[in-house]
Amino acid sequence: MKRLYLFAWLVFFISGLGSTSLVFAVGIPAVDCSRCHRPAIDAGKAKRYVHAPFLSGNCATCHVVGEQGAAKKNMPLKVVQQERLSQLSWLKGNQSFATEHWVLIPAEKLVGSLYYRAWDGRERSPLQPLALPALTTLEGKKPESRPPVITRVRAADVRRGISTTVTIRWQTDEFSDSEVLYGLNGMDSSSSDGRLTRNHEMILMGLDANREYRFQVASMDLFGNRSLSEVFRFSTEKTYLEQQERREYQGGEAEDIQLTSEAYRQGQNYLLIFKTDRPVSLSLGVERPTEPASKEVEEDSQVAAAGTGHPLLKSQLDTNNRVCYKCHSSFQGGYSHPVNVFPKAGMIIPDDYPLLPDGRISCMSCHSAHSSDLEYRLIKKRKSELCRGCHRDY
Repeated sequence: MKRLYLFAWLVFFISGLGSTSLVFAVGIPAVDCSRCHRPAIDAGKAKRYVHAPFLSGNCATCHVVGEQGAAKKNMPLKVVQQERLSQLSWLKGNQSFATEHWVLIPAEKLVGSLYYRAWDGRERSPLQPLALPALTTLEGKKPESRPPVITRVRAADVRRGISTTVTIRWQTDEFSDSEVLYGLNGMDSSSSDGRLTRNHEMILMGLDANREYRFQVASMDLFGNRSLSEVFRFSTEKTYLEQQERREYQGGEAEDIQLTSEAYRQGQNYLLIFKTDRPVSLSLGVERPTEPASKEVEEDSQVAAAGTGHPLLKSQLDTNNRVCYKCHSSFQGGYSHPVNVFPKAGMIIPDDYPLLPDGRISCMSCHSAHSSDLEYRLIKKRKSELCRGCHRDY
């Protein structure tokens, strides 16, 4: 058996990619991550709580696509797109569904190419580059002095979970930012969001239960024109949820999302206006600066170039969310913390809580992937400490 194993490895290294099928045919494991990642594997297995597949060396259970690897030049378009997604820094944008989106981006943030993709709740457009001219060559929007008109102000939801929260919603007739002033007696607290929208939503956290609050909403447009609403009230005595419009789709083949864009100069910022043929949420990402490759990375690249080929890995969405449900199906129904969702508006996620490349929360935002000395492989010693990382008023 040992001779057979040795013979198969010799065939693998001598023949390169052309022998890959032979290597699998004689029974060699599809993936042997320990060849390159031995120090990390040994360190992980020495911890108190270790993920079962990691402990048994079955890395392919979570990481590898299919049974065999593939060279990058043979990757399908979907995989190439996933690889590009992982190389982007995603900008915090307005995720609400709309047919028009206004986005302000400081010119200093656009050190690399800008990419965008849209989602209508059913279909997601391919990742597309957006070529932008020099900021100095763009015209600005014509200034105006009329402030936004505020309508439909309401306390939409009151919830009790980790803390008592209320969702404040309102609309404006033009794109503007969002601010809520609130308090038990006077307006001594505030929450704001600088993103531009016409459908505003702010979540107030850390409220007292069984109390009545006063609040006002404010919105300011691109030119500094600000509107302030009258004073409203809400009570945290009872919980309730506002019914949201459901997005239902008929059967049949989905049509591609049609999108156009315009670019303007707003001070030292790009003002990008996107228009679509249907309500969509929009995500924007910028290429990360290229970092010099380490010696280990260079060696890995040389091995791949020699023809061995690195196994094709799953996306971060798969490894950090989807694959977890294969064994932990009881959590899929919302029993635990929501995952594959964006943080609520105004919430600040600490740097040591990993997010997906586009900013969504995943299972690995709270749990260590391979192993930990902490129970449930949490990233904090206590559950209360974990919750307070994002829910500051808990």
